[in-house]
Amino acid sequence: MRATARAWLALAVTGATTATACELVTHAFDFRVEATAGLCDACPGAAADLTHPPCPVADPAPDLDRAFIFAARRSRLGHPADLGLSTFDLGLDLDCSDRPLFALPVLCTPRVATGWTPLPGGVDDALFTRVLAPVYQASPPGRGVDLDAALSSALERGLYGVLVAVRQWNGRPDDPSVEVSIRSSPGLAAGAAPAWAGGDRWQTYPEVDPDGVRRFALDGVPGYVAGGVLVVDARDRDATLFRFGPAGAHFDLLLRDLSFTGALTAGGVSRFTASGIIDQPSAQRASAALTTAVGACAGGAAGVFLQACSARVPLAPDMPFEPGASPSDPCDGISFGWALDAEPARLGVEETDGGPAGADAGCPY
Repeated sequence: MRATARAWLALAVTGATTATACELVTHAFDFRVEATAGLCDACPGAAADLTHPPCPVADPAPDLDRAFIFAARRSRLGHPADLGLSTFDLGLDLDCSDRPLFALPVLCTPRVATGWTPLPGGVDDALFTRVLAPVYQASPPGRGVDLDAALSSALERGLYGVLVAVRQWNGRPDDPSVEVSIRSSPGLAAGAAPAWAGGDRWQTYPEVDPDGVRRFALDGVPGYVAGGVLVVDARDRDATLFRFGPAGAHFDLLLRDLSFTGALTAGGVSRFTASGIIDQPSAQRASAALTTAVGACAGGAAGVFLQACSARVPLAPDMPFEPGASPSDPCDGISFGWALDAEPARLGVEETDGGPAGADAGCPY
């Protein structure tokens, strides 16, 4: 049924990380990161050419009196072939280092000191290098799971969604101050498929589920546009437990240091890349639930994929999750990058029951 299709999408979004539920309903462990430098100049004096977005550029043009709404249509988490590309861009440098010594983490102590893969420009994406790429490489030919294809298919069909709203933009390649909101969506009203002609009305989840866990939503985050690149810096937000996925197949992720960059025009946002850190202790407990919900998808390949990813998660932490941790402390956060291409859309009504009912769509793979 439709819920099964959404459950498989849940796997595509975070089953790769096997990220799991963390008991933070009261947010007792929330903390605030004090971001003292912008994303563009976070590493002054760094010897390496590290990957950071452009800095703001002044433009006196007045803001347009409208909101630009975009819905994600394609997804990219990466494939093993990306490892050899000098143009790899799934993420940003998060630790002001290109990790020159065997690509080992520099802000904390890795639990395993072998097999680390350097990425160009110091990009930090251990989710890809330590979890996804090895599992892909170990999958039998013709029997693996393609997360990019599965997630993109579900987004294309409106089985789930991610919405980006840009306000206070002058419509030009440079604007030193815009306001951005990013929210997950259960799809269109009544389970309709998107036409992708700019008029689709996407729903949004309520901000908080009945048990007190927040649906993924970042509202009113300051940003800017420089050289046509939209930059959104949410690193000063508290570490937050966010919920993703539909009722019956949702999962919770504890995230911090979130930022987003992508090429912006009135016609869409391309390579809109989320970067940040996933709490690793929250990355094992949901794998069993996700396996139960989506394990039969793709002829059982989803379950095999999840189990393989779960085995890799303890090897993946490359960042301290709590700011101020000592470099001698064990790493407990996993860096990640996730890119979306989004196209013009419209906002509909807020959902109240976890998502609309629709026809049996099966597993979108």
